[in-house]
Amino acid sequence: MAIKVSILEDVIMLTVTGLWTGTQGYEALIKGSDAVKANQIYRLLLDIREAEVKTSTLDIYTVTSALADYFPAGTRHAVLQAPDESLKSSGNFFETVAANRGVMARAFSDMEEALAWLRT
Repeated sequence: MAIKVSILEDVIMLTVTGLWTGTQGYEALIKGSDAVKANQIYRLLLDIREAEVKTSTLDIYTVTSALADYFPAGTRHAVLQAPDESLKSSGNFFETVAANRGVMARAFSDMEEALAWLRT
């Protein structure tokens, strides 16, 4: 698994390739948090379209619950996932857990939609 950090104007983008599990979720959480704080850009896009996703419901819950602890309040989080119906429920669960923690977060399968939401 590899995580590439890049900046798209006013959005920090983490691109993940390879195996994606709960452990890699925490690695991305730390890299993303460090990048947000270092660059003072409070919009984060996690692109897992090319990753082999092997996360459990507990992994999603645990990592998403930690967003409020690792990121400054007001940070917007978007997850870009493959347009696969089997992943849709995971994206919905991610959004629900984040909302319950007071975190602004959404899951998308379209890059332009994700960027537009992050920039609103």
